[in-house]
Amino acid sequence: MQATSGGNPGSYLALTQRSVSPVGSVVNILGGHLYLAREYRPATEGAIGTMDVSFDAISIDSFAGAVAYAALVHQAGTDFVLFGGQAINGAGWINFSLSGLVAEAFSAVTATGFDATRHPDFSAAGAALMFGFAASNGTFGDSTNNGGVDNWRVSIHGATPVPVPGAALLFASALTLLASRRQSR
Repeated sequence: MQATSGGNPGSYLALTQRSVSPVGSVVNILGGHLYLAREYRPATEGAIGTMDVSFDAISIDSFAGAVAYAALVHQAGTDFVLFGGQAINGAGWINFSLSGLVAEAFSAVTATGFDATRHPDFSAAGAALMFGFAASNGTFGDSTNNGGVDNWRVSIHGATPVPVPGAALLFASALTLLASRRQSR
């Protein structure tokens, strides 16, 4: 829900995570929030070398005392996360800046937790990607956790082309051939 005030500054995305479970049970809530208006398509836009993610987060009155926040990548039906840290109740807005992220930094979200051996494919052969953030709480029994995110930003940096061995030699040979033809005229 978009809150009209209280952000960093102005409006922000307010988050509420509610767990209804038996007393004494341990529950982990992980909620993902994707920016649906834009997909990144490596096949047409280029492979991703690295990416930067930045956002401000807050834990307002989390039953657990904090909300953990993560960068989120969605590809081909799978969510991948990289946790950036926690926003503690009463600490106010905290900036999370994660730079130079490569595909291997992200872990797949599974039904039982996370799989650190599965990563998104940032290559030109990879499927379309969507980006966002995730919020997580570990709680005992029924609980409500409130927080928010503001100033979310993702920057994509293209993969650095790998020089083809011999390409420079071929280019130099072509220049030499052109120069020798001009001199003979």
